[in-house]
Amino acid sequence: MKQQRRWAVWTGLAVAVTACIAVIVASKAYYPAFPLASVSKHEVLALLNNSNEPVVKVGEDDRYEWYVTRMNKGEGKAQLINYLERRQYSYTTQDGGGLFFEKAGKRVIVSTQMWTGNYMIGKVPIS
Repeated sequence: MKQQRRWAVWTGLAVAVTACIAVIVASKAYYPAFPLASVSKHEVLALLNNSNEPVVKVGEDDRYEWYVTRMNKGEGKAQLINYLERRQYSYTTQDGGGLFFEKAGKRVIVSTQMWTGNYMIGKVPIS
C-alpha cells in the first residue's frame, strides 16, 4: 500500500511538471518582451507566422517603423536589406547593428537587434 501511494505521488508530480513545461513552451513565456511596448510578443509572432513575406512590419511609434524577420541561418540582415530596397531605399554599408541607406537624397540609419536567437528586429526612422 505504501509503495502504491509513493508511485501515485511521483506520477502526479511528473504530470504536473510536464503540464507546467507545456504551458511555458506553448505560451512562449520564455521569450523576452518585444521592445515596442504597443505590441506583445504573441502579436509579433502571429504576424510573422501568418505572413508569406520574410519581413513583416509589426508597428510604429512617433519616430520609427518596426519590422521583424526570421534569421533563417543568418539571412535576416539580407532579407531586411532586400525588403527596404524594394521600397526605394538604397543600401550603402553596415556598421555594427546599423544598416546605412540612402533615400530621396537623405541618409537613413536602420537600427537592428536580435530578438531571441531566431529573429531580428529592424527599426526604420519615419521620414
